[in-house]
Amino acid sequence: MLPRFANESVTNSPRRKGANTHATDYGSRSAAGSPGRNARRAGTAEGFFQEDLLSLARRHLKSFLEMSLELEWTAYLGCGSQVRTPNRRDYRNGYYYRDLATGFGLLQDLRVPRSRKGGCQPSLFERY
Repeated sequence: MLPRFANESVTNSPRRKGANTHATDYGSRSAAGSPGRNARRAGTAEGFFQEDLLSLARRHLKSFLEMSLELEWTAYLGCGSQVRTPNRRDYRNGYYYRDLATGFGLLQDLRVPRSRKGGCQPSLFERY
C-alpha cells in the first residue's frame, strides 16, 4: 500500500481488524506542546488547497511586479525596447535578479531591469 500524502508512511505491521495501517506524522510541535501552524493543516485537502492558492498568488504577484518594473523603465528611458529616438535618456542593459519578501512569502528571482548609466532606481524597493 502506498502513502496517500507525502508526510505519511506505511507501517509493515500485519493488518488486524480495526487497526490503522497508516502512521501519519503531521510535523513538529511548538514549544508549548500544541501542534504548529503548518502541522494542523498538513495532509488535509484544505491545507493543500491553501498552499496551491498561495503559490498561485505568489506567481501572479511576481509577474505583476515584473511588468510594472518594465513599464517604469520604459517611462524612464522615454521609448520602448529596440526603438531609436533622439530623446532617449539611457539604454537598457539586461536584468538582475533578486529575492523580495512579501506578505505572500518570498518571491524568488524577481527580474529587475537595469540601464547602462544606472540612473533609474526602482520605486518598488531600494537597490542593495
